[in-house]
Amino acid sequence: MKKKVTWTTALGAGEVVRVELWRNGAFSDVLVNATKNDGSCNVKIPEETAKGKGYAVRVLLNSDPAVFDESDAPFTVK
Repeated sequence: MKKKVTWTTALGAGEVVRVELWRNGAFSDVLVNATKNDGSCNVKIPEETAKGKGYAVRVLLNSDPAVFDESDAPFTVK
């Protein structure tokens, strides 16, 4: 099942971002390798992802991964 991820950015929509899945502060998987920084995209959590709590989505600027934002609150993968 695909879910829509949304974010707010001060950067231009022409920038390219990557969407990652993190769990309890540790990298888990890349959900989208490259998408326009237009504030939303659809993602699919891989089926092999461990079920449980503590997940977050992180949106990173491809040209400078130090520029990123993360989910406001953790979520559960069921």
